[in-house]
Amino acid sequence: MKVFNEKADKLLGSNFIKNMIGSGVRISGKVGEPVIAERTGPSEENIDAAVLTLRFFIQDNEASFRRLSCPYASLPLSKDLKESFLHNRKVLNDFLDQYPGIRIEIDGEIPTNREILYVFVYGGLAHATPDKKKVYDSWRVNSIMFALLQNEFTLIIYSILQVVAYTKNLNEKAMAELSGAAR
Repeated sequence: MKVFNEKADKLLGSNFIKNMIGSGVRISGKVGEPVIAERTGPSEENIDAAVLTLRFFIQDNEASFRRLSCPYASLPLSKDLKESFLHNRKVLNDFLDQYPGIRIEIDGEIPTNREILYVFVYGGLAHATPDKKKVYDSWRVNSIMFALLQNEFTLIIYSILQVVAYTKNLNEKAMAELSGAAR
């Protein structure tokens, strides 16, 4: 719980969060000229830094939500805290399995939030898993589609961070309960 909260503090105080205000995509063009898509919001550097820490919450070998479920299940915590954690984790998983706000059809399919997250994290930004890298590279071919997907990716990160912030609060309550029980 402590490591989770340390990583949460790092992300919640990051430039990524500060630069989410005004995030979006501006598409413009003139007749006879190429259409231009310009993403606003967090810079590439802000996104890279956020992804580096975000991995702790989504990879099972780190202080992830899945690994955090073990202490919540096994420690002598109140029923309310245990249920709140499980509900919060379900909200996150339900969100990741939904379609994004803007539905971009790619080869006849619309990727879910989880697919967008994993393609960006494991295909281009933090890793180069072959199947995800292939998809990531195919998305980059169309600059307008890529700008829209990249914007959705930043919105997905932002949504995950809202769940991280809530979980951090639950962890603080849990650690307070545990220290009170130890007395």
